[in-house]
Amino acid sequence: MNRFWRQQLHASTLIISGLVLMGLGVLAVMDPQRVGQWAVLFNTLGLLGLSVLTLLQRFSGPSSSRQSGWMGFVLLGLAILSWRLPIILEVLIPILYGVWAVLRAISKFLSWLAYRMDHIRPRWLAMADALITLSFALILLVDPLPGYLRLMTVAGIYALYLGSVTLTGGLLAAFQHRLKGVVSHIISSPMPLFLSLFVPQQIFASVEAQSPIPESTLKPLEDHQFEILFHMKRAGADAIGHVDLIHRGVVYSYGAHDPLKRRILNGFGDGVFIIAKAQPYLEFCLNSEHKRMVGYVIEPGPDTLSAFETRLNRLLARSEPWQPVSSDPTSPIYIDRLQKATGARLLKFTSGLFRTYFAVSINCVTMVESLIKDRRVAMIRLTPVLTPGMYFTLMNTAYRLQTQTIVQRRTY
Repeated sequence: MNRFWRQQLHASTLIISGLVLMGLGVLAVMDPQRVGQWAVLFNTLGLLGLSVLTLLQRFSGPSSSRQSGWMGFVLLGLAILSWRLPIILEVLIPILYGVWAVLRAISKFLSWLAYRMDHIRPRWLAMADALITLSFALILLVDPLPGYLRLMTVAGIYALYLGSVTLTGGLLAAFQHRLKGVVSHIISSPMPLFLSLFVPQQIFASVEAQSPIPESTLKPLEDHQFEILFHMKRAGADAIGHVDLIHRGVVYSYGAHDPLKRRILNGFGDGVFIIAKAQPYLEFCLNSEHKRMVGYVIEPGPDTLSAFETRLNRLLARSEPWQPVSSDPTSPIYIDRLQKATGARLLKFTSGLFRTYFAVSINCVTMVESLIKDRRVAMIRLTPVLTPGMYFTLMNTAYRLQTQTIVQRRTY
């Protein structure tokens, strides 16, 4: 399929999806009870399908899969029970969403705490967002049955938002191609947080299947180009992904790499900024850490390069050198091994954004996006949550459409 038909198909899919989502949103707001009944039916069929797949794996898969076959019978029983007594799902769904909303409220409160610790203003919006999310969670948990209809109304409002963004992105793609002959700007909304966590594992399996032996030689860039580098690993912290930026043979990376300052499952702590030569860094990640990587080459806009240099200098101006301390010389920590292998320069920030790292909202993706903001590839989101999986999906969409922004995709 050539570029023209690929872009037209993408635009048409977005337009149709946007209209369907907006239609469902209007219906959910005006008649939440009917949409609630559809949701119960959809979830019941989903449970039934999942139980059948699990049972098939139980009887046809290896012995390791047979040990977990009991889950198929549990799902089958729950599907039959919810078919006979739909009220079970009408109570269960608000409780599950309520628990999820509590976790979201906690993450939003931690974002506010990071802003407060680093003296970032304004921060009252983050606190207000956390309180609103917590209030909604308590409504669902305290009184789940009426809360089910409220949940359908909120889902309708979200569908209207998601549909409007999707429709706008489709219309923009369609009209740009007709007027300019190429798609130069794309607009999208992020996928749900839960789904985005599985994207790196899917890409890891795909890349490993296509090229079992990794290519560890850094592919050259033009001096003005950037490469956004996505890390993927079978297990460990990078199983949910990591993002770096490469420019002129230098890699810029950010994370919570100080083991003495990490808390809450290593997702909250002091932010560490890594500056290293790209080739030894790539070899370390592939050969020592057994990662796989995908890079997207960005052809910058007219002001992107100067803006990058300005933002980088501002970051460096409020940073200071940091040296890791390895507690066990025979089993050094990740950052110590990385520095020994690459000679990386390690920095911590003394004030402002990125002084404190938080995996959900002040993370590696936030750092890359802050260094190389490009309005030609925009993601409209209601919260500061941004994961590597969300960012990968955006970059991959821009590449598949052969936009003027993402000009190459490379695997390592």
